[in-house]
Amino acid sequence: MKLSAEDALKRGIEAHQAGRLQEADKYYTAILQATPKHPDANHNMGVLAIGVGKVQEALPFLKTALEAKPGVGQFWLSYINALIKLGRIHEAKAVLDQAKENGAEGESFDKLEQRLNILKKENTENPPQNIIQELNDLYNQSHFRKVIFKVDALLLEYPNSFILFNIHGASHAGLKQFEMALQSYEKALLIQPQSPEAHYNMGTACLRYGDYSEAIQHYSRAINIKANYFEAFINLGIALQENGENTSAVETYRKAIKLNPKSAQAYNNMGNSLKQIGEFQEAIKCYKLALGINPNYADAHSNMGSILSDMGDFDASIQSFDNALKIQPNHADYFNKIGLAYRLFGNFEKAIINYQLALKLRPDYPEALNNLAIAECDKGELEKAIVNYSSALKLKSDYVIAHRNLSAIKKYFKKDQQFSQMRELFKSDNITDTARSQLGFALAKASEDLGEIEKAFFYLAEGNKIQKRLLDYDIKSDMKLFSKLMSYQSRLTSKKSDCLKGENYPIPIFIVGMPRSGTTLVEQIISSHSEVAGAGELNFIEFFSKELTIETGSRREQDIEFFRKRYLDQLSKRSNDLSFVTDKMPLNFRYLGLICDAFPDAKIVHVKRNPEAVCWSNYKHLFESKNLSYSY
Repeated sequence: MKLSAEDALKRGIEAHQAGRLQEADKYYTAILQATPKHPDANHNMGVLAIGVGKVQEALPFLKTALEAKPGVGQFWLSYINALIKLGRIHEAKAVLDQAKENGAEGESFDKLEQRLNILKKENTENPPQNIIQELNDLYNQSHFRKVIFKVDALLLEYPNSFILFNIHGASHAGLKQFEMALQSYEKALLIQPQSPEAHYNMGTACLRYGDYSEAIQHYSRAINIKANYFEAFINLGIALQENGENTSAVETYRKAIKLNPKSAQAYNNMGNSLKQIGEFQEAIKCYKLALGINPNYADAHSNMGSILSDMGDFDASIQSFDNALKIQPNHADYFNKIGLAYRLFGNFEKAIINYQLALKLRPDYPEALNNLAIAECDKGELEKAIVNYSSALKLKSDYVIAHRNLSAIKKYFKKDQQFSQMRELFKSDNITDTARSQLGFALAKASEDLGEIEKAFFYLAEGNKIQKRLLDYDIKSDMKLFSKLMSYQSRLTSKKSDCLKGENYPIPIFIVGMPRSGTTLVEQIISSHSEVAGAGELNFIEFFSKELTIETGSRREQDIEFFRKRYLDQLSKRSNDLSFVTDKMPLNFRYLGLICDAFPDAKIVHVKRNPEAVCWSNYKHLFESKNLSYSY
């Protein structure tokens, strides 16, 4: 049955309002084929085109509707708004004057006139559109110096142009001239203080400059002004991560995901923050979600490799890195991360090879030089390590981690240039608290070498004080943990005979005690035996037992046997086919009840040292692990 124009219009409007745009388009098109100058169908077709971003294509429909029925105020409003969207301000003003002559009036037209007056004023403060387009084209082609030269000249004629200061700042940022970029963005914000884009750009310049606190403030302002600003949420999360505020970063990424559930970047970044706060399983879920959205997301494959490496799943880790390299085979960062994985596994030779591959691809890569030096320290090649730490610092003089690592192996003498650099950095207002804490520990070591004991203690006290504040340690959290552990382990009942039948695993030797109590020395002594492999500090007991001891409290025999098998599988990979393997993770003392139950054949060595010496050594040491927050 053929529909009348009235019925077709009604159905088209219903489909349009319900978001079924293709269906609405069919009804409007059918009407226009029968009646090309149908006013409502033309108007609605124009509105539909604007809704999908085709503003230029909408104009003929809106103009036809207006010519067919000039007495409808909405037709004038739609046509004028379309002209504004296209930047044709003068033409829009002329059409508004024409509408008034035809009797158009009311609040909507008054507001439109006010808006046009503001836009007209802004239009006189900015260069013509063709000049702005030329500048944008140059910027998109990375001709930043040309843009800056042209903008400098244009600012003499347009000193209050928000657009010019904005592109001026972006071009300086493109040249890594961040102080100049910040100056330009500040001027843009003076002109339009409520511009979310200006705050976003300012935040991005601060982020790249390393001023994370300022970046956080500007991204937050952009979001306050524009609540659905997805890009600002993403960059705010990055700034929070860089500032060490990973818990806040996770919440920020959750908000970003609400705005865009299909953002692989948001899931990937959230995974990075979750990893930093020790939520490894949750981080892995995020990386998997990111890869589900974009299977060719190389960074997500690489990050998955890193976290699997940290968890000791070496084979799966290398597979993830291989996946990343298949997508981006010449990515220096991935070779650097593979080097980190091999080092964690104890294969220092392969670690060094991968760091060198990273440096071959990117010779000016201070992080890879720092990691190469660490691996050389592991091999006892301290002279080579000193050279590579120093090379990293030549490339990046404010590279605090390299300063701290170099301080640990270097003997300082008076008038040492690196010592002077560290002191100047420590005084600087442009470093994070984390960096200042690391420098405190490094300067304490250097000052002690120089015999300046009072200064050494000053720097040590500062480093500890900052670290204590950053970690926000509360003894109640440890009391709660130990309560759970004791409650769980007091109810264990060992069945020593069953779990050993038919096994061909090495026997673990657990070396436990307080950190800095001498576990390393004891491991060196024990692993010098021909039947013992030294595996260092392994984190598998904590990782694999967390679900048993903290989360579920399961004491089922099959769960404990599964825990035993997972651990021994990892231990076997580090055994070099020897009968015994040492695990010198000091904090394994927390799980001795479970260890005795799951590994009745294991040997346990408890290392004791003078308590005062242990406390002093802990106080002097900056630990990587956040499990040792009490020591500050």
